[in-house]
Amino acid sequence: MAAGGGLRMVGERAVSTAAPAAAATAAVSPTGRPKNDPRHGVAVSPAEPRPTMEAVVAAEGWDQLFQLVAWLPTATSGELDRIFQAWTAAPRWDFAAPATRVLFLRWMELDPSAAMAASKSNTGALRTAWWAWAKTDPDAAWSAVRESKIT
Repeated sequence: MAAGGGLRMVGERAVSTAAPAAAATAAVSPTGRPKNDPRHGVAVSPAEPRPTMEAVVAAEGWDQLFQLVAWLPTATSGELDRIFQAWTAAPRWDFAAPATRVLFLRWMELDPSAAMAASKSNTGALRTAWWAWAKTDPDAAWSAVRESKIT
């Protein structure tokens, strides 16, 4: 990071405090695209609209992760369930994809019971759900394991 630069939190966003020249250099991703390019899912300002649920579902690869991250802060448990159901209905859904892991990490913060119930129909999703719960709240996850007598 440039001398005198750093990050400060504005709401749930990290904002650079680097000098303007350093900030201009940091505004370009390794692909050469500006970091505020919508394909990177990075909002230009808090006033920028949240991606739609349809855009998150339709996105593929890394764009899916970027769209999800921009959409996630205000998501409800019900919305997370609808995204999960749409993803699992897709023929090439990957339970280990970064976007799936991020979805479950947030879902475990909001409603672990709903996340676990939704994931029970798919072994891969269930593994991802347990992983996310253990990362988010290891004591509650361990307690659930003991109570359900899972070995």
